[in-house]
Amino acid sequence: MNEDTARKRYFIMHLTRLGGAILAAFGLIAIAGKANVEPALAYVLLIAGVIGFLVIPRMLASRWRSPPE
Repeated sequence: MNEDTARKRYFIMHLTRLGGAILAAFGLIAIAGKANVEPALAYVLLIAGVIGFLVIPRMLASRWRSPPE
């Protein structure tokens, strides 16, 4: 794998993590009642954000891991 591909994958993993953090934060704001969102949607946003922050980057990293030499 060349350096350009590794850099792109690293960038994608961190954008996924950032997006998850933003979703989770908006879910928490909605749960607190500061946004005009249905409560069920607020919890869905929170769960999707946590999954996007914790799970998806790890799945991408394991999928893109280089085989041992």
